[in-house]
Amino acid sequence: DDLVFKYYVKFKNETEFQAGTYSFSPSMTFNEIITSLKTGRVDQDAALKIQIPEGLNLTEIAAIIAKKTDYSKKEILNTLNNKDFIKKVMESYPDLVTTDVLNENIKYPLEGYLFPATYSFDKKDEPLEDILLSMIKKTNDIMEKYQVDIHKKGMTVHQVLTLASLVEKEATNETDRKIIASVFYNRMKTGMPLQTDPTVIYAIGKHKERLTFKDYYEVEDPYNTYLHTGYPPGPIAASGEMSVEAALYPSN
Repeated sequence: DDLVFKYYVKFKNETEFQAGTYSFSPSMTFNEIITSLKTGRVDQDAALKIQIPEGLNLTEIAAIIAKKTDYSKKEILNTLNNKDFIKKVMESYPDLVTTDVLNENIKYPLEGYLFPATYSFDKKDEPLEDILLSMIKKTNDIMEKYQVDIHKKGMTVHQVLTLASLVEKEATNETDRKIIASVFYNRMKTGMPLQTDPTVIYAIGKHKERLTFKDYYEVEDPYNTYLHTGYPPGPIAASGEMSVEAALYPSN
């Protein structure tokens, strides 16, 4: 029973399932199914395996997909920006992808909506749309758990993913993401700009080791959080669940 399984997984606080195509038998217990989903046993037989690390932007993710498949980076980005594809995604996942992604200031409508994880497919020539939809579905599965709290906090999924992406880009393994998130919230409460360097780099469109005063205050772009207060137009990267939780439950 899928509903019972869903509640069981939530009660046991089981996470980190790996996307892929699995084979199960009716005799398997919930714990056996959970173990299989977490260890990714399907990976051994997968014809195509794509690993998306946390903190990458859409163009970087497209490059990884292109490297693993016969699709070009340009073809992948064109599909992600295609109005018909975006409409299909909005219809498939209405609670996740809303009209917020259609803001004219957003560089890539689905930036931040492809979840960082390992994806396995049983066909080497898996259709491109199916690859991308599996990554968006994973984001939907993750965010579904937090819908009630997102609503209670008066936020939108888009805002949560946007803030989570800033936390993801600022964080290191040793850094407390919830503290970073609290700093952002405190700045917004006082009307102070978020002033986070990754948004400036995103606005510039290429990585820079060192940002200058000119970068901070002369790069006129909606994503530049030194010039503009509040949230940037949208996410700047794919964030993991730890950053999503930090964005929802910051330190005090």
